[in-house]
Amino acid sequence: MQLPDQRYEVVPIDQVQPHPDNPRRGDTDAIADSVEANGWYGAVVAQRSTGHILVGTHRWLALQSKRANEIPVIWLDVSDDRAKRVMLADNRTADRAVYDDAGLLSLLEDLAASPNVLAGTGYGLDELEDLRAELDVIPTVTPPSTDAAYAETPEEEDARVAALGHNSRNAAGLRELVVVLPLARHGAAMARLAELRKVAGDEVSSGEVVLAALNLADPAALVAELVALRTADDQADDDQEHDGQEDADGGAGDGEAA
Repeated sequence: MQLPDQRYEVVPIDQVQPHPDNPRRGDTDAIADSVEANGWYGAVVAQRSTGHILVGTHRWLALQSKRANEIPVIWLDVSDDRAKRVMLADNRTADRAVYDDAGLLSLLEDLAASPNVLAGTGYGLDELEDLRAELDVIPTVTPPSTDAAYAETPEEEDARVAALGHNSRNAAGLRELVVVLPLARHGAAMARLAELRKVAGDEVSSGEVVLAALNLADPAALVAELVALRTADDQADDDQEHDGQEDADGGAGDGEAA
């Protein structure tokens, strides 16, 4: 296979322009965000005789929106018909690509562990949650250490907010509701949430399920359930204390017998 003649050059940005027959319409804002977060890399591909961009039209538009004066270009010396084929092939082959959703989720989860790292990727927390729902994955976050009242210190709250990407949520018009549970009840609560989401449908988020439950809650029934939960917790604490006392008494008895 013989490679076509192609040359790399940095030129004034107005020396190239979109191909007038390009039917593709892309998300220029998302590309501009990527350029802002990641910087510019690569080059657009243009037909030398016309200056028409064959590959990278929306990257050119994004760079133009940043008021850039220059752009890297790879020039192709090709006929008008071949230029159109290059342009169509670049668009269509991208359309036919598919994702390994499990691999994509793993990659996004790795990046989302740090605040604002999803910026510039084209993905946000809403897409991440949708992908989790499609794959029936519910993230489990180990609750921070707290005192008996389950209250966070200011330092713990700052660390948690940073880890959950608070700024990204605000940018997306979202606000988090954090519920800190006793570790013994956390697993059951997550299982119940998963069950309700399954009944409601995969497109329903965890936040929507919680909001619906809050709206439907009957105050009298809620108080009764709280009393039952606290009674169960107190009984569990008493049983644990009683078992510990029996162990201590048994150990003391063994010492006296010796």
